[in-house]
Amino acid sequence: MICPLICDQNCINHLFEKGQIISIVSVMFAVTISWFLIRKHLNYFNFPYFQSKIIIILMMSPFYAVISILSLEISNLAQYFELIRDIYLAFLLFTFFYLMFSYMAYDEELDKITDEKVYGTMIQNEEYIEHLWPFNHCSRKYYLTTESKAKYFTYRCKKFVLQYCIVKPVFTFFLIFSQPFHSNFITYLELASEIIIVLSESFSLYYLILFYVALKKPLSPYKPLLKFLIIKITLFFTFWQSLVLSVFKKQIGECFEPDDIHFTDERIISSIENTLVCLEMFIMTIACIFAFSYAEFKKDQNTQGSLRKAISDNWKAFKHDFRLIRPKKFGYTPKVHHIELKERLNLSNEVDIQFERMNVKQEYL
Repeated sequence: MICPLICDQNCINHLFEKGQIISIVSVMFAVTISWFLIRKHLNYFNFPYFQSKIIIILMMSPFYAVISILSLEISNLAQYFELIRDIYLAFLLFTFFYLMFSYMAYDEELDKITDEKVYGTMIQNEEYIEHLWPFNHCSRKYYLTTESKAKYFTYRCKKFVLQYCIVKPVFTFFLIFSQPFHSNFITYLELASEIIIVLSESFSLYYLILFYVALKKPLSPYKPLLKFLIIKITLFFTFWQSLVLSVFKKQIGECFEPDDIHFTDERIISSIENTLVCLEMFIMTIACIFAFSYAEFKKDQNTQGSLRKAISDNWKAFKHDFRLIRPKKFGYTPKVHHIELKERLNLSNEVDIQFERMNVKQEYL
């Protein structure tokens, strides 16, 4: 790679100084705006089933920004801060899924979440959900004509969203602690880990989209598309940004000629990435003002909430559904799932449609 401009030590020091200023200012704005929104939601905590999830999502920008600024200031611990960030990101994706689920499951008369309400809404709005292109050519549709089928589809969506909460932290942990070892075998393992993370993230987002498609019409009053775009942009953009910088680490490093041995290629790449993340999180915070407004939850008599309760409620929901991805050897026994199968039989030039009920052992909620 031929660099149009070679950055010497003075240039590097100048860039680091400017990057720190941009990062600190972005973090200050992101934290201030996000904390204002969180406080307002806690002041008008009239719908805890929704707002507890929204508060966790609103913590995204300041959390990301603070982790990035810490990575800039304490560069030797940057990889461990990024591991914490990845764990939160995986939990964030599940929280957003549960927010959409709660919108549809909330029974205003009973003032509680009922899963059956979600299944009934699916049956009323969609007869089936077809896989997105090109998977629609090789995968069967998800029929939503009965409660058992809607329940099975919801189970599949939850399971594929939840698996990312395990895969991402585990393989990120491996990538961090494999860095001191240099061998072809470790290099291949790192490449395989990156591929697994990409596939896991793709499956998680794919089934999140399928769940949204199944409930697109009834979810429309809650403006889920803008909320989803914020999560997706944060998830995809930060990951692919990190991946691209890692792939071109050597080429980017050739543009810098530091005299200080502490300014390694890894530190320079990490600093560029974290500065960009701080700036991006400020932009995401501005978008959150419109996507997660507190005004719609205001009442004449308002209930005061607490941040501790919001975090606790989400953690309980995560633990409750974590059994969906536990291996059988840890004690999770699949239940019997009843699925209606349609068979079309041609008899004497007439189509006789028969419904046969059969028991299929399948895991479901």
